[in-house]
Amino acid sequence: MDNAEAIQQHCTPLLKALMNNKNAAPFNCPVDYIKLGIPDYPKIIAQPMDFGTVEAKLNSGVYETVDDWVVDVRTVFGNARTFNPADHLVHKLAKLLEANFDKRLASLLEKVESKHNGGAGRKNDSSTESDWIKKAKTILKSTQEHPEA
Repeated sequence: MDNAEAIQQHCTPLLKALMNNKNAAPFNCPVDYIKLGIPDYPKIIAQPMDFGTVEAKLNSGVYETVDDWVVDVRTVFGNARTFNPADHLVHKLAKLLEANFDKRLASLLEKVESKHNGGAGRKNDSSTESDWIKKAKTILKSTQEHPEA
């Protein structure tokens, strides 16, 4: 299995769970700023992203690392929070979904770590990978504990 296939195998279940969440509808397709009457959206949001686009990129093997995929998923949440004020429903839904994502991401990272460390001929990089996973978990935990998380 090549890297793109492994990333797809690991990340697809979590992405599907996000997309099927009852709060995900506003995030599953690109923002149609013309239809929604928000012409300033492209001026405020430099890198539009949605779960449908993430799914298409995942299925076509664009992501070279799980980190690349996580960046795009987090961009969906960040865009929603940037464009919409804190009291707006879309902003609140983005925060709820991101909290759900963060909880599930920890499990995903553990699976990726165990598959990486279980592979033959990887003993030299396993400590580096393990260190990276520990750092990622620390960052994730601090993000979850942040007052605005």
